[in-house]
Amino acid sequence: MDIIGVSVPRIDAIDKVTGRAAYVGDLEVSGMLHGKIFRSPLPHAVVRSIDTSEALKLPGVVAVLTRDDLEGLDPYYGAVVRDRPFIATDKVRYQGEPVAAVAAVDLATAEEAMELIQVEYDELPVVSDTVEALSGAGATVHETNLCNQSGYEWGDVEAAFAKADHIFEDTFTFPMVYHYSMEPHAVIADYSNQGITVWSTAQHPFLVREDLARMFGFQLHQVRVVVPYLGGGFGSKSYTKLEPLVVGLSKVAGRPVRIALTVEEAFKTIRRHAARCTVKTGVMNDGEFVARECVIHLDTGAYADNGPMVADRAAERIMGAYRWANVKITSYAVYTNSTPAGSFRSIGAPQAAWASESQVDIIAHALGLDPLEIRLKNLVAKGEEFRPGRRPLDADPATGLRLAAQAIGMSLDKEPEELESALPIKTGRGLGCNLSGVGSS
Repeated sequence: MDIIGVSVPRIDAIDKVTGRAAYVGDLEVSGMLHGKIFRSPLPHAVVRSIDTSEALKLPGVVAVLTRDDLEGLDPYYGAVVRDRPFIATDKVRYQGEPVAAVAAVDLATAEEAMELIQVEYDELPVVSDTVEALSGAGATVHETNLCNQSGYEWGDVEAAFAKADHIFEDTFTFPMVYHYSMEPHAVIADYSNQGITVWSTAQHPFLVREDLARMFGFQLHQVRVVVPYLGGGFGSKSYTKLEPLVVGLSKVAGRPVRIALTVEEAFKTIRRHAARCTVKTGVMNDGEFVARECVIHLDTGAYADNGPMVADRAAERIMGAYRWANVKITSYAVYTNSTPAGSFRSIGAPQAAWASESQVDIIAHALGLDPLEIRLKNLVAKGEEFRPGRRPLDADPATGLRLAAQAIGMSLDKEPEELESALPIKTGRGLGCNLSGVGSS
């Protein structure tokens, strides 16, 4: 325990502050070309035709990648469901989906070639709302708009609601959020018949390696993924993202290629799940929680990425850190015609925990109870099971919550006027608590 609370020097600190740190955008590979991605302007459409002939005539353009170059490849990838092609095949399902990619001797030429690509689309109806998407009344992104359903149920929720003194039901919405790493996604790929070498901003290089080997028909030992210094990720660079497209472009070009996304392009690559959480809680007059029923809609966008895992995690997090005898949670990951959603720092937790804890504050205010008191009353205690069949809790959430409350001047031992004088004017304070599993990351 002698390391906890002690400042540890970063081994990369000197390189970063002196500018010696080399990121993917700083690297040069012999014979390297520069790539740009031609993206769909439409959120949902059939791709009728792609004409790259004029782009290929432009001096300095070496190759253009389209769906016509996928023969012999498995173009699909995904962290949970392999539903996302690295280049559009029959349809585009979100605005910004890659339809073609250009490799040229310099970036300016690649950008000029983009203007010469002609694509014909048959526009399709669009669905952007998760509730509408599940209703069956609107557009269909895939064969179904339901990507995944998960949840938990125990006890008798309806009987508990019937006995509760109060029932609170609220709906909370959470927007799409982009990670905004200082370094957007960037990849250099060098394809040959003997194997693939990739320099990438990937957060999961070994998973990327497995995907590339499968998609391009190589053995694992023939694929090498190198991750130099990483300019932030926060989940946006988890799993496979840009790598297969750049490998495919290198394959058709016959030379190494680098694609470094702009921030705008990174916005069209991945985001956090937008959410709609309806939370219904039965409470007794003294603040005891007796039942909770929740329905969670997570907008996973046009492709699954890790949406099923996010849905499962959100279903657990929306229970908070509280003792529940009766629970019914249903969590949906839903396809829509929007940028795919994926990992972002504690998947599923911010959306669900914010909804859960906001309602706890609503309940406390309505019943005239202290926000700390109502939480302490309902917190799962050391030695109790958070969920039936789980290992008993070996932590002590109540002590931790009391210490956190004291640190910000909130305490059951203080009168309201003492609390007001403990902090500067107009300083907001609030409490929230949740449980998180631990393990490999």
